Amino acid sequence: MDGQSPPIEQPYSVSQLTHEISRSLEETFDWLQVRGEISNYKKAPSGHVYFRLKDDKAVLECVAWRSTAARWGGLELGDGTDVIAGGSLTVYPPRGQYQLVVNSIRKTGAGVLQQRFEELKQRLYQEGLFDEERKKPLPAFPQSIAVITSPTGAAIHDFITVLQNAFCPIEVTIYPTLVQGEKASSEITEAIHQVNQAGIYDLLVLCRGGGSLEDLWAFNEEIVARAIAGSSVPVMTGVGHEVDFTIADFAADIRASTPTNAAQRIAELFDRHRGRLRLLQNQFSHAIGASFERIRERFETARKTFERYHPLGAIAQFRQRLDGYALYLIQAIQRAVREKRPLLEKTADEVVRSASNAFTEKRKEIERYTLLLKSLEPVHVLQRGFSICQQADGNVVRKIEQVQTGDQVDVFIIDGSFQSKVNKVNRSS
Repeated sequence: MDGQSPPIEQPYSVSQLTHEISRSLEETFDWLQVRGEISNYKKAPSGHVYFRLKDDKAVLECVAWRSTAARWGGLELGDGTDVIAGGSLTVYPPRGQYQLVVNSIRKTGAGVLQQRFEELKQRLYQEGLFDEERKKPLPAFPQSIAVITSPTGAAIHDFITVLQNAFCPIEVTIYPTLVQGEKASSEITEAIHQVNQAGIYDLLVLCRGGGSLEDLWAFNEEIVARAIAGSSVPVMTGVGHEVDFTIADFAADIRASTPTNAAQRIAELFDRHRGRLRLLQNQFSHAIGASFERIRERFETARKTFERYHPLGAIAQFRQRLDGYALYLIQAIQRAVREKRPLLEKTADEVVRSASNAFTEKRKEIERYTLLLKSLEPVHVLQRGFSICQQADGNVVRKIEQVQTGDQVDVFIIDGSFQSKVNKVNRSS
């Protein structure tokens, strides 16, 4: 061998080798936690976050994708922050360096509750409980809302006040529960089930004022998160202050930053609807005004025609009626159209033509039905020589099978009735 290494039949390409190393790292370190100090913390325009974890001997490149970084909520991170990051190792091929893809992160000084919070959030996130695809949209026009909260807190007072000041036509039902303490999570969960069983609400709102992590812990319990995720009624949360994030917020369909903000977001729906209704009202007024103007012109034309071709007495009576109609129409038109008459007259001809045709057709149809109904009245039938025969129990005899020889029957004719006895029954062949 002359002291040389054996020849390699098929050498790796750089990308092949990088791929093999990446696959090995991902299989070996599919989940791990690393403690270190953050440095070079940067948030890209895409929303992804890049930073390094370091200690006194080494540096580890880290990346958190936008969807992951969004779940960190109000967690303040930056250079010098000591954290525990959880994720998986992979290789970034363009640089040939390994990095930690971070899925969860917490400050090392956050304590036991914060650690429980992060662990539960990570577990439920991986389960898909927070996926956007399963979240229901805010109802377009909620009429009945269930609010789960403490009935004596400032949160519900602020919530109701905002809706009242916005004149929202909403029926609000309060489901009183504890919002703090050991029994709070079970009461909140039970209230969510009751709201869904009622089947009458368009929206469910969970609200509570601000507080410490311990104070808000009922909204970080798994049973509450699963009840929210399983609700058929859309759920909005308004828990704590703007910087407070709970597990309930991630599981909810809509998160409001505070109880007041929750009410404001609902009120905004009605503001949009009011604007739409005003627009439709204006359009309707314009259309009605055009119809009145054209009808007035038609009546005026008809009045002149009647004056020209009909006897004076009939014309005088009809003129009086037309004058009353004209005065009413003119007043209505003046109120409805005023300065918009040129625009309304543009489409008036088509509206009146359609209305006139419809009126004519309906009048003819009514006349046809009137003649038909008169011809079918029982009196007219009897006048033509027909009679009505009834059995003793009042049933009308329609078929020969209903009578037998010897039966007594009542016979009704146009000017009276008489009793008759059946002597013989003749059946048609």
